[in-house]
Amino acid sequence: MRPEIARLMKHFYDDLEDHTSVKTERPSIRGIDSNIYFINHSNIETTVVDGSSKRNEFEANYVIALAQYLRKQDYPADKITILVMYLGQRQLIAKQIKNIKLLHGVHVMVTDNYQGEENDIIILSLVRSNPDKRIGFLKIHNRICVALSRARCGLFVIGNMNLLAEVEDMWKKITKSLVTTNEIGTGLCLSCRQHSKDKFLADKPESFSKHPEGGCNKPCDARLKCGHQCELMCHNYDYEHKEIVCRKKCNEMLPCGHPCTKRCHVSTPNQHDPCRVLVEKTISTCGHKIRFQCARTPTSDDCKHPIMKKLSCDHFVNVPCRIISSPSELKRFPCPNPCNTMLACKHKCTGTCGSCHTGRLHISCQQKCERSLICSHVCKASCAANCPPCLRNCEARCIHSRCKKQCGQLCTPCKEPCAYKCKHLQCTRLCSEPCNRGPCNKPCDKKLKCGHDCIGICGEPCPRQCRICNKHAVQDIFFGTEDEPDARFVFLPDCKHIIEVTALDKFVENSFNNPNENVAIRFPECPRCKQNIRRCTRYMPIINQVHNLIAQVKKKILGNQSEKDINERRIRLINDFEQTGSNLKEIDLGQKKNFFDKLYDPNNLFTDDILILMNNILLFLKAIDKLLIDARKQLPINIFEDLISLPLNNIVKYLFAHPQYRNFAEQQINDIEAELIRIRRLIYIETLVLSIKQQSSTRDLKSDEQESIDLMQYLTKKTGRFTEFDQQKFDSLVKKLEHLNNLPGLGITERERVAIIAALNLSKGHWYVCPKGHPYVITECGGANQESVCPECGEKIGGQNHQLLSTNHHFGLMDDSQYAAWSEEANLNIVLPNV
Repeated sequence: MRPEIARLMKHFYDDLEDHTSVKTERPSIRGIDSNIYFINHSNIETTVVDGSSKRNEFEANYVIALAQYLRKQDYPADKITILVMYLGQRQLIAKQIKNIKLLHGVHVMVTDNYQGEENDIIILSLVRSNPDKRIGFLKIHNRICVALSRARCGLFVIGNMNLLAEVEDMWKKITKSLVTTNEIGTGLCLSCRQHSKDKFLADKPESFSKHPEGGCNKPCDARLKCGHQCELMCHNYDYEHKEIVCRKKCNEMLPCGHPCTKRCHVSTPNQHDPCRVLVEKTISTCGHKIRFQCARTPTSDDCKHPIMKKLSCDHFVNVPCRIISSPSELKRFPCPNPCNTMLACKHKCTGTCGSCHTGRLHISCQQKCERSLICSHVCKASCAANCPPCLRNCEARCIHSRCKKQCGQLCTPCKEPCAYKCKHLQCTRLCSEPCNRGPCNKPCDKKLKCGHDCIGICGEPCPRQCRICNKHAVQDIFFGTEDEPDARFVFLPDCKHIIEVTALDKFVENSFNNPNENVAIRFPECPRCKQNIRRCTRYMPIINQVHNLIAQVKKKILGNQSEKDINERRIRLINDFEQTGSNLKEIDLGQKKNFFDKLYDPNNLFTDDILILMNNILLFLKAIDKLLIDARKQLPINIFEDLISLPLNNIVKYLFAHPQYRNFAEQQINDIEAELIRIRRLIYIETLVLSIKQQSSTRDLKSDEQESIDLMQYLTKKTGRFTEFDQQKFDSLVKKLEHLNNLPGLGITERERVAIIAALNLSKGHWYVCPKGHPYVITECGGANQESVCPECGEKIGGQNHQLLSTNHHFGLMDDSQYAAWSEEANLNIVLPNV
């Protein structure tokens, strides 16, 4: 430590002498007039919430501002340590500097944990400041000694020095010596490295923010390497301006007449940036005009000019010019026309022709469901086959209590004794069970407050209205029986209405026992306001019956299985998912695997919908992968990618775009199944056409055969869903053309083909076809080393130096091979999917 800091230690050690290494001159702290200084203040401390420690917000803010100031003096973060006397203060400071990038790397330590450590600069927060004159363990000399002896070059201490000096003699001695050396005051005296006469006092945290660059408020007048003046305010970091970059613009004019926009700090000072000014240019390939950077020449790829074009869906739409020049992009361009197809849910599809894949895979219905749920609430989710469980508060209640669960969860049955009793009849079962007594029809014999007879029924809550005092209210005609002299009324606790009992009994009975209607599960309703009747004891048998029916439906929705059963299904699904993922040959799930992460958390709510959805996705993935494998095996790569791989991968994306908490809607299931049926038949017809082309020299198609093939291709390639009618028509044509299906491309039976392959006993890839499709075999290595002529048509076959004639082709249909025996794939030992 420097001698000024060592001088403080002589208060603890009388015979302390400076070692020669200490006397070595150490550089002064930049930007501060003193290398050791105590900032005296009287801002009050606070107690941490749990009462276990202390903190001082003023000191915390000050030391953070001081640390930032020192970093701006070009001191590395690891050369600065903030020491505090209390853990609560450390937590406060550490939380604040977490979001200050400049202070990342500055350590905040409690003094007790810093024994034996030291650093170049120490900022010490003493924390204690209170009117009760309590300084805690700041009275302990060895702690004071440790705190003041950790700095090598600079020590800056902040605390209530007046309080400490008043309470503890050691602090009194230290304060007296600091006053003598002028190393104590209300704030640090800061200085500018370039303008040394400019001084300013930092007596509070805000003082540092007045000098944002760590110097004074004058402009930096240093000249940069480029010759421009530094544009920053006066700063003490990078004093020699080795890293500061000049951001002034180049003032020269480019040959095109526009000013150069390059910044001076660019590494090639003698070169101008290409002109980026937007000017009107003409694209040479299409002739359209475009606003484009002056130095660049636009190509057709940059053209966004709209051109009316007929897409494969037969819609005419505006397509950007750049897309028209690329057939592959044009084929994938999504048609923006509205779909408007009537979905299975009877709503119009709100997607576009493109987003619905030309009517083959419709987006989920976006209309609100608005169906009444089993709990009588209205479903607010989007339209789907199964509504999700209701998330509103359950309204199930009895006269004892109410359910506190969500509506979609199973209610806990009330275990209190049934309250349906009077002096004539009494139910002996539990509240949630069907009552074993009927309704009592005896008049209530109680008196109302007015002294008149109650107009209610025995065992039911007494209506508040009196037949005499409230004559007009009681005899208000609704059913027509209200004005009869012996009319009795039922009070409905849910809505507070009173209804004549015989009429209400008949109304409730008709609602539940109408043989001409398929009545939904619902509670009895008040005939006046239609509010559900849930707490009227007279109708408790019906209410309990409804509760039981609702519980049965909820069980079906939630799976009607025990927690153990659901967990077993979840584990089976995990095994199926992992096995399916490892067996997929053509489909790369990639990030889509995250869809199944939900399975691995047993705490998630697993309903039938969720489990069935995930199972359906796995089934579809297996079917799609098998189709891709079969198609790659049978079709040329261009047909495979355009007609088979693209739509099948669209289905994969469609599967994982579905919400995780609901099964597929009927429309979606139908769309996916129809598309898979279409693609299976598309593979069939394309394979058949390919085989016919390969044997075209030996057989010409009849006109009706060609018409049938053309129709089959149209049915599988037209836009819109592949309907049941399309499927029936296609399958009827397949039967009609059965005679073409002995073996595509060979004109021999499958048994004959197998016999030929077995007799030759060659590895795969030795079979080829001449320009007219006649097959031949090359033995030995399978590579063409001589030319010959086809015995069928006289065309050239074979080749030279293992190079097949360009007019000949590998014929994998014969031996079920994917590439020629002598080919790049074979020579590189490439392993293709096992198909």
